[in-house]
Amino acid sequence: LKMNLWGNDGGETALAIMPFLTVPTGGNDDDHVEGGIILPFGMDLCEGVGLDLMFETDFVYDTLDDGYDTDFIGTGVIGVDVSDRVGLYCEGIGIWSTDAAVTFRGILGVGGTYAINENLQLDAGVNVGLAGDVDDVNIFTGVTVRF
Repeated sequence: LKMNLWGNDGGETALAIMPFLTVPTGGNDDDHVEGGIILPFGMDLCEGVGLDLMFETDFVYDTLDDGYDTDFIGTGVIGVDVSDRVGLYCEGIGIWSTDAAVTFRGILGVGGTYAINENLQLDAGVNVGLAGDVDDVNIFTGVTVRF
């Protein structure tokens, strides 16, 4: 669920609130509900260059402790429009947890986007682990649909 508090349809800044809930539906042993809230903020720095900041709080079930931990995630992204359809970005990600066994995790991501139309976008990139227990390299692709 995403609710725009302001912006996103014009203007130089935008802020939204995105609560989410994960409900177990499969046949595995994990029957715990998890959730959180995301606060994304975006702003135009200059023509074709944007800054996006996000703060996220996740409430995740820890099977080892048989209880819930809280993860705090912060990201900062600089995006550059190469053309009307193509964009490039660089992103820093930091993750802190209330789980004493989990250290700080840091990730650097770079990638690109291609807008097929105003409601459909493809993206691809690579994330590189900088600190903590994260993948050394993670290559990804994705699709974003606005409706």
